[in-house]
Amino acid sequence: MSSPPNRQTFQTRTTSARRSLEESVGEALGAEPTVIFVSSAVARSDREQSGLAGLEAYLIEALDAESQVRLKMENSIGVVERLDIRYQFSIDERMSLLEGDLKNYEFHHVRARDAAARHGGSVGDPESPPRDSGELLPRGPVP
Repeated sequence: MSSPPNRQTFQTRTTSARRSLEESVGEALGAEPTVIFVSSAVARSDREQSGLAGLEAYLIEALDAESQVRLKMENSIGVVERLDIRYQFSIDERMSLLEGDLKNYEFHHVRARDAAARHGGSVGDPESPPRDSGELLPRGPVP
């Protein structure tokens, strides 16, 4: 059987984990979270150092029934709002690119249709392949 972890080891390990967790959860929620680590192994020998006493105190002081419901709703809504903002930005960027692609397509389609009409064919008509008029179509974005 392994020996129980000592208090110093538990505190050292949780310090870096706490920072990482606070940063990532804080970024997702847009607020600094309350983080309380608990070690059941340490609690067997030292209740105070295990984090269990701190967790119990926090629950008793901070979370009555109304607060629990409010916190659950606020956290969920906050996460959804932040995700909505992040993904709406991505959607807007993609829509802008698609609009540019559509304008380019329409521009080149009209040019190809006009060129085909000048040469007696139609765009997309396999019976009448386009002829080389010697005219170069512009590349890149529509002016």
